[in-house]
Amino acid sequence: MAEAVYTTDSTYAFHFGTSDKVVHLNQKQLDLIPYLSTLVAHKDDFLSIQNENGEYVLNHPIEPTWFMAILHSITYEQPYTLFSELPEEDDSFATLQLFDYLGIKPFPLPLLDKQYLGPLSKLTESNDDKKRVKYYKASLSEARQTAAEFIIALSKKEYYLKNSYTAQRSYFLIRIILSNPAVFSSRFRHHTLTIVKKYCYSSFSKAQRCELQTIHQMAQDQKIKTSLNLSNDGTSLPDNFDNTFSWRGVYVPIEDNKSSLFKLKSIVPSTDFDKFDVVAEYPDIYRYSSSLGDTRVNQLSFELDCLTTIQRM
Repeated sequence: MAEAVYTTDSTYAFHFGTSDKVVHLNQKQLDLIPYLSTLVAHKDDFLSIQNENGEYVLNHPIEPTWFMAILHSITYEQPYTLFSELPEEDDSFATLQLFDYLGIKPFPLPLLDKQYLGPLSKLTESNDDKKRVKYYKASLSEARQTAAEFIIALSKKEYYLKNSYTAQRSYFLIRIILSNPAVFSSRFRHHTLTIVKKYCYSSFSKAQRCELQTIHQMAQDQKIKTSLNLSNDGTSLPDNFDNTFSWRGVYVPIEDNKSSLFKLKSIVPSTDFDKFDVVAEYPDIYRYSSSLGDTRVNQLSFELDCLTTIQRM
């Protein structure tokens, strides 16, 4: 007898051909998965699409554990769930490929506080040029979602890791995930390292690769007892967890240019402010007018610090 997995107000039954499991989806969930929506819409065009119980038959690459992790992540709009529910022995690459195979709308790129990881793109991207990014202190769940968005973005090669600055910033973010077992689950950290080994290792030095492996192993060996709950969106982060992932970005309307300039002048010394030009078409981005030269990283860091301060206002 098939093992049924029920969701709220189930309407459509899908049987995993490689197991005895059945999942029931409601209309809202079905609409989130274009591949299955098309399957249901064209059921009369295929003879073997349903079994004798009227269940839609799903075959490889739609495996039950991969599919359920995906389903829960998109149902609750929590990319972290994609990895935290996926068993460590399961294939994270195949799961991400299945996500695309099903035609599901991808999770957004993370809005990373102080991080400029796409040197060929705008610092902050929005389809609406009348919006900018503002950061606020994240809850536990929000920090996890941002980290998951970042790892998914790495798997999709969204960042130009051949750029040394981008590679180093990515390395430090990965290090944060692997070294914080009180915030990120063992499964999430395991799948993070698996993805990083495939998509990032070539951009890291041998010493960095060894360090990531060592940090991961040390965290795995720790017996962390924590009451932090993934489903509790209001749970606060640990006091000692203060980094990029402890801030969550959202798009907000752009303020009047004069107001933004006034705020910038109030936090940047006049001698430093003189180094900036305002980019008219992007009111929330400020850049040095002087040549960056060998001090590029230090100047860019200063620039990002100023921009971030404005975004948090």
